[in-house]
Amino acid sequence: TSNLAYFSTMGSITSTSTISSHQSTRLILIVIHGSARNADDYLCSASVLPHLSQHEYDPNSILVLSPWFLAPTDTTNTTLSFPNNALKWNDVGPIAHTFRYGANDSFFNKISSYRAMDEMVETIMRNKDERFPLLERIVVVGHSAGGQFVQRWALTSSSNVWGDDLETHLQQQQQRELDELRQNENRHKNAVQLRAIVANPRSFAYLDARRFLNGTYQLPPKEMMHSCPGYDEWEWGLKPGGPLAVSYISNSLSSFHSKQQMIDRYMKRNVIYLAGAKDDTTVTASCEDDEFQGRSRLERSANFYAALNILSGERGESVRHVRLVVDGVGHDHTLMFQSDLGLEAIFGDLFLEEEDYELEVDVEEVEL
Repeated sequence: TSNLAYFSTMGSITSTSTISSHQSTRLILIVIHGSARNADDYLCSASVLPHLSQHEYDPNSILVLSPWFLAPTDTTNTTLSFPNNALKWNDVGPIAHTFRYGANDSFFNKISSYRAMDEMVETIMRNKDERFPLLERIVVVGHSAGGQFVQRWALTSSSNVWGDDLETHLQQQQQRELDELRQNENRHKNAVQLRAIVANPRSFAYLDARRFLNGTYQLPPKEMMHSCPGYDEWEWGLKPGGPLAVSYISNSLSSFHSKQQMIDRYMKRNVIYLAGAKDDTTVTASCEDDEFQGRSRLERSANFYAALNILSGERGESVRHVRLVVDGVGHDHTLMFQSDLGLEAIFGDLFLEEEDYELEVDVEEVEL
């Protein structure tokens, strides 16, 4: 077995000694750190949010978790003690901060950071009746590299906690299994909404090969594609290839008849994009980011959301996802989370106007 390290405002989410302290939990907020891997700082920033919010939640009903996607050096450069099976991810190669793109861990080489995230939310739902009987919402929010993590995880995760794979895989499942799930319709009323919040990422994984160039969403000219052939490969798109081989992504794609099914699923999920209005500094990293996604993080966020609107319009639908721009804030996770719009994204009812709801599905325990 192996363990994902995390900080918590209410102790362990699996120990029997903490069951009583979780009985009144209505919302669980999971914050994903950036490239500095400062999960403790993210916990501190997020732990005050329940006290700043003017929404209906009692601060004592909110549990904050901060996963720590450790690098191998993190367990030696600290006074904290870790079990031998603590999961770690390579932070230097073949690209930096591999956890944000779903890489496998550096020791077992079989556990994706996205699978670890799946397991965290599935653990919460497995124990819901006993530990979290009042739970209404799980919010996963990431900033910067954490924002890159959350966007790509929300796109590729097939965890049943999302509650949407029942219909997505309709043709791939046995009718008997579907009938058994649908017999539990009374559970819909007690469903837990899973929400993803993507704040100030450096880049996005696009849903098709087009990009905004000179104000037009189009396929890049051949000379641009030849000069930067990986612009639509993973981590920047859904085509195979790229500098990092990620089995989680290939397995997720192979579970569908077509890539379009994964895109359709993503478009129906509860996703919010937060952008700092002052996060407009020119960012330079690679041609895939710089030449194809925009000059700054703010511009890249605007371009990606505009692409979602175009894709939705081509389907004859309005985009379900929401984008909020936080005035006066740059690349700062604390100010983003603690802003009025940040609090609204986490605690507000931005998706309640929709008639559809999330289906709660039991998940079998997976031993990592």
